[in-house]
Amino acid sequence: IEGSMILADLIPIMVTLTQLDISSNGLGPEGANILVDAVTVGTSLTELDISNNSVGPFGGKAISKAFAVNSSLTKVNLKRNILGDIGWCAIFNALYKNKKNKITMWDLSYEKINATIAKSLAHYLAMSDSLTMLDLNGNMLCGVKNGKGTYTAEGVKAIADAMGMNNSLTKLKVGDNNLGD
Repeated sequence: IEGSMILADLIPIMVTLTQLDISSNGLGPEGANILVDAVTVGTSLTELDISNNSVGPFGGKAISKAFAVNSSLTKVNLKRNILGDIGWCAIFNALYKNKKNKITMWDLSYEKINATIAKSLAHYLAMSDSLTMLDLNGNMLCGVKNGKGTYTAEGVKAIADAMGMNNSLTKLKVGDNNLGD
């Protein structure tokens, strides 16, 4: 946590910093919460990698506060953080409300995106005018993964409906989602 605090103090004064990779540092929810204020506003950050830090659902919820107001980030990596329904839904709801967000690419492959999360993602996807690539490979859009779960078309239907309203997406990956079950 001490390292997170030091970094959080430095980010706002490093006005030329455009890329920050703090992956695999064991931040946890507390570290994520500390760093949120530093990347919220007034930074020149365009790329942020917080992957593999086990921030969990409540760390994801803390991170969503940054997405609610940040307008400079274009690439974000949150993979392998076990965000679950709470974290991912908070993030996509924040992005939906922030009409100034500029994120162009989301790699959400193998993040256990289920129908609940897909619905929140769909709301954001429908209004986003900057997102050009969305990777949903290897998720649970239909509620089933490796023969486990109950089939539902809610998640994939929500994504499909959102695609009808989105004018920016040029690349969508949905392989390995048991769409035909």
